[in-house]
Amino acid sequence: MDRPDPGLALVLGAAIGLIDAVLTLLLGIPMAAEFAFWTLASAAAVAVVLQRNAPAPFATLILVFVVAGVFVGAPQWVFLDRYYANYPTLPVAPGWQLLAFAVAIGVVWGALTGAVAWAIARKRAVRSTPA
Repeated sequence: MDRPDPGLALVLGAAIGLIDAVLTLLLGIPMAAEFAFWTLASAAAVAVVLQRNAPAPFATLILVFVVAGVFVGAPQWVFLDRYYANYPTLPVAPGWQLLAFAVAIGVVWGALTGAVAWAIARKRAVRSTPA
């Protein structure tokens, strides 16, 4: 069984998570814009993982978005007051819950993104198999 690429996952996940942390903490972007960011980040992550021929794209992308969840949730926890000042309509929760939620969303988002990457990789493998 192939294993995920932890180095690639750490670099991609940290970059995605820190960019989102900056967008939410410093700019207070609307939730729709944050969703658009995650969608674009997912497409970029799929492209990078497939281009680098990661041995397990599905698992690598789950790991990417778990790491991203940590790197976005931890700064939001540390700067909790600023986060809620930017999003006053959100129900207030303890910082650890923000982090836990970010990691849980990372698992789900990573699984969805990983499934897309797996399907693309499988289609590529079928197409490149000699007849």
